[in-house]
Amino acid sequence: MKKLKPMLLVMIAAFLMFSFSSNAFAGSKQVYVTKAEDDMLVRSEKLYIDNEEVELSIDMMAAGEASVYLLFEDAETEDTILMSQLILRPEMKSLNIRSHHKNPRPGYYYIQISGDNNAFVIAQVRTAFR
Repeated sequence: MKKLKPMLLVMIAAFLMFSFSSNAFAGSKQVYVTKAEDDMLVRSEKLYIDNEEVELSIDMMAAGEASVYLLFEDAETEDTILMSQLILRPEMKSLNIRSHHKNPRPGYYYIQISGDNNAFVIAQVRTAFR
């Protein structure tokens, strides 16, 4: 039994390692950002994309005014380009929007959300599925 315990622990560790790292093999890169009611400005992490199409998904959960920006930072020149801008009004509560974007240059996509204290917005940018 003493010889089987270390082997059993190694097998459990390997199982846990592969079960928690399965998203790395899914082929989809993504970043999320959430603007809660008390936030005024939030920004997501940057997502590196090299000539791939991305999908922007925006969900507005609580009424309020908010602006959602999808920005692209060129990896070579470090210039920032506004790829998409969406202005959300209080009447647009429970809204779900998806849009697709592509830039032929390698660079970083990120999302910036600004708005009043009432808006609750969730946004995601990820590689688009075809």
